[in-house]
Amino acid sequence: PGGLGLHMLTRPLLSPSAPLAPLRTPLMGHFIGDTSPKTATTEYIAAVESLVRWYHTLAALTSNSYGSVMAPPPLVVNTPGWVKGEGYSLLLDVVRAISPSVIVELRK
Repeated sequence: PGGLGLHMLTRPLLSPSAPLAPLRTPLMGHFIGDTSPKTATTEYIAAVESLVRWYHTLAALTSNSYGSVMAPPPLVVNTPGWVKGEGYSLLLDVVRAISPSVIVELRK
């Protein structure tokens, strides 16, 4: 809790043979100073924006390192489940920072 990280996934997180994903060291990470974005919304958005910049940099390097233009790996963002009141505003700020082409909402 209290941290955001950027990971490059090279295999599925969950599978029948590996039901629990092991902890992995992020390529880049930020500690926002609290266990919840509720008390650190400015720091949270700044961390998201920084990680998105890192993602675009790494995607460009990955494409160039193979000598051809490749599609960057997908960026999958797991947001907090806080979607009411200030949480909704924070979620909108995250969406603006990322500019996703697809948004998937998971419900109970």
